[in-house]
Amino acid sequence: MDFPFGIVQLAPWGVGGGKDANNGCGQSTDCEVAEVRWAQELVHRRSNNTFLAVTTALADFDSPYGSIHPRHKIPVGDRLALGARRVAYKEPGVYAAGPGRPVATAGAAGMGGVSVQFSGCAAGGIQLHETVGFEVSNGGSERGDWRSVAVVPNATAQEACSVELERVASAGASWVRYNWFRSTRFANETTAKACGKEGCGAGRCAVYSGGALESVGAAPGTPRGGAVPVGLPAAPFLIEVAAAHP
Repeated sequence: MDFPFGIVQLAPWGVGGGKDANNGCGQSTDCEVAEVRWAQELVHRRSNNTFLAVTTALADFDSPYGSIHPRHKIPVGDRLALGARRVAYKEPGVYAAGPGRPVATAGAAGMGGVSVQFSGCAAGGIQLHETVGFEVSNGGSERGDWRSVAVVPNATAQEACSVELERVASAGASWVRYNWFRSTRFANETTAKACGKEGCGAGRCAVYSGGALESVGAAPGTPRGGAVPVGLPAAPFLIEVAAAHP
């Protein structure tokens, strides 16, 4: 692909009820929308001159158009604009994507745990806004039995653009995935009941880029001015865990 092309990942979708009653994913952890997001990520990786706007932190479950059509347009536009500046206009020094291309590695023998190393972080490494959203499986494939695992806050690891998962819970894992739900289990999910008829809705993922980033701060682009966390979120992923180096 030679012509610059922006990709917007599918937003959190399908709480059931209202406009989502017949096509939502409900509470399923195997919601197909996560697989579509992963496919969008892979297209982005494998295609030249593309840029990706991650939207998993922009839930709007009370959108009158259905939650798959959130009203958080300005933050999405900001992220696309950053990507266009970097890819299409070749502006130097423009940071346009959150932490990307993760690699998961098992802990050394007897240590347990899984480390997830990202690349492409801004100065400051990773901001950890939550400890939820990660899952591990010790099955022989990505279709194994999944269980939630928390992130262990570690300033040194985060500065190096990586996160450490709970040792006991992730020991022996062969696969790890992130934000593989119809939405992340946001600690601050909000609805119209809390925010008025238009809702405020902006959720909060775990992994964001660190450092000061232009155009993506406390943006006025959420309905009724709800805040968006500073930084750019990491995209959902599904990856195999590599053995630790001897």
